[in-house]
Formats: sequence, C-alpha cells, structure tokens
Amino acid sequence: MDCLQCQSVLAKCLGPFHEWEGRLYVAKATEYNLIHLTPIQALGTSNSSYSIKDQLQLNPMFANHGRQSTFEDVERLMRKMNQEWKVLCMTDLVYNHSADNSPWLMEHPECGYNLENSPHLKPAFLLDRILSHFSMEVVEGKWTHRGIPPVIKDEGTLTVSC
Repeated sequence: MDCLQCQSVLAKCLGPFHEWEGRLYVAKATEYNLIHLTPIQALGTSNSSYSIKDQLQLNPMFANHGRQSTFEDVERLMRKMNQEWKVLCMTDLVYNHSADNSPWLMEHPECGYNLENSPHLKPAFLLDRILSHFSMEVVEGKWTHRGIPPVIKDEGTLTVSC
C-alpha cells in the first residue's frame, strides 16, 4: 500500500446495518482503501454524530426489522472489508462527547464540564447567556426601535446598523 485514500462516512446516514455492506462497497469500488466512520454509538437528543447517549450501545437507527445490530456484527463486516476488500476501517471514539441525555452523565454530573470544574469556561458561559437573552429580546420585539425586527426574513435584514 503506497498511501491511504480515505472516505469519511456519516454512520448515522448509512441506514439499517444490513445495508451497510452495499453502501460501503462504493468506496472500495472507487479505490478508497480506508473508510472513516463517524461514531456508531447511540446518539443523544441533538442527533449530532458527536453527541453520544450511550457509549456501549450501537445506534438504534441501525436496527433491521426490530433486530438491533451488535458490535460483533460491525466487527464481522470490518474484518470482511479488511481481508476480502483490502480496505481498512476506523471509527471515531468520542467518550468525552456525552449527550445531555446520557444516563452515564446523569449518574456522574461531575464528569461534565461546568463552571466549578472548568472555571476557564466562565467567559464563554457569560457570552452564551448574553446572546441568549438578547435573542429572546429580539424575538419579543424589544429591539425594533434599533432597526432589528423580531423575524429575519432575508439576508438584508442582517445588515442593520445599530
């Protein structure tokens, strides 16, 4: 192998697990020799690929007719890709990206970032609060006197001078 030619794939967009092989084969057929998958674990309420609800469970989106796939199923496919297709596969492990609805984080809130264990985040927290309050005031029409309407209809609305 002279080089790695990597195709990144949003795992949550692969559909039921039984369809993965056909979809991933396209990367092999187009001469990629490494497939990078975003996290394959159960996702949180935001459905972000990097917001993990349960690090020990596959995403339920991969179920097929009620049967949940397993990490062993994924391992079998990865071995086939490696041994038969000569394609490497890797996935991101993001154990520090727990979703707000992660049972583990609810049991261990001290593990999440907060202003006590991460005081350096205070400026970001304050800015976020200010922007949140400002946004609510805009929606309530409290800034129309400054030319900021409660509803943004087009790009022109954003070019307001205060």
